[in-house]
Amino acid sequence: MKVHDRVYVDHFLFEGWGTITDIFKGEILPFAVTLDIGDESGHRFKRVSLHEMSKNGVVKVDDEPKEIKMEQLSLF
Repeated sequence: MKVHDRVYVDHFLFEGWGTITDIFKGEILPFAVTLDIGDESGHRFKRVSLHEMSKNGVVKVDDEPKEIKMEQLSLF
């Protein structure tokens, strides 16, 4: 994964599509992601790890794939 890649983030506190804005090598949460839609407090900038991201909308959670289709997402 690299800067400007589109990714789906599935964290236990938030989830959604976003863009990698920065990478901090050597950090516990090395990827800075700007989500398309903010969380319930409106925050869009998040730090996540590699295993919490996917380029194709499928993130493995507890060894079960979780597929998110583009039509399930809404902009409002």
